Amino acid sequence: MKKLISISIIFFAININSLSCMNQLTLSFNEASLPSRKEKKPPTKINRLESSSNILPGDDDKYIIILKGAPSTGKSKVLEALKDSFESKKVKYEIEYVKETATEIIKELQKKDKPFNLKNFLSERKNLYWFQTKIIKRQLKKELEAIKKKKIIILDRSLIDIKAYISIYFKDELKYIKTKQSTELEDYEKKFIAALNLLENAISQKHKNYHYLIISFESKKPTNFEEFNDSNRAESNSEEINRISELLNKKYSKYLENDTESDTEVSSEIPYIPNNKKTITKKRISVQKEVERFIQNRNKN
Repeated sequence: MKKLISISIIFFAININSLSCMNQLTLSFNEASLPSRKEKKPPTKINRLESSSNILPGDDDKYIIILKGAPSTGKSKVLEALKDSFESKKVKYEIEYVKETATEIIKELQKKDKPFNLKNFLSERKNLYWFQTKIIKRQLKKELEAIKKKKIIILDRSLIDIKAYISIYFKDELKYIKTKQSTELEDYEKKFIAALNLLENAISQKHKNYHYLIISFESKKPTNFEEFNDSNRAESNSEEINRISELLNKKYSKYLENDTESDTEVSSEIPYIPNNKKTITKKRISVQKEVERFIQNRNKN
């Protein structure tokens, strides 16, 4: 069984004295830290915060399973099927299931605005920043709550996925923000920078008692260039899917798989099969076997 050592994906370094309640997780930008207009104003920096205090208890064993893969590989449907299967079997261990955050937020927007067009919505810069900040904040909160509740957590995507998507779809915006001086930032830009700093710290945090299993879902290998006409998905064509898949592999290798300070295992890749009821069941069985084996092996140690 191939083991790779990892980073603790969960959670973030920030002065915990400012967080009185987990359910009131908020992000703020310290206006007092901005230079006055009379001072020489340096460009905006987007860095990891230097302060460090672990919000999550570091002495409890946690088993964190991440379903990783590009869009439309069956992760979300497998997570639902996995939940139904484990609950019907009444397994002795309790599991917390964390659904994909971006899809969750898009569905909420669709309910508020009918018909909703994601691409039109994100074409407004303020909305683009709001959307990305919302995803970071909610994913942080969901993962934190999951860790607090249960010993075993299964994630449909993780904070590392958000980092990968920002690298693709926010690349130009990041370059633009870095050219601005702090006093020139819009409020939505400040909130995004604060969220991004939290994200950087979260994926850099380490807990020696967290054990990770990454289950990768293979992407469809298109033989021809394919355009997508769905206005409520970020990807426009098959080339973007390939880019996402490649960057996910790169980010997971950097932040999790190749780190030498934590316990991480990478399972065999789930082969790509077009999604239908039978193939989702087949994928679910493969994932369930991996999860059960992983937990049993770690409990023996």
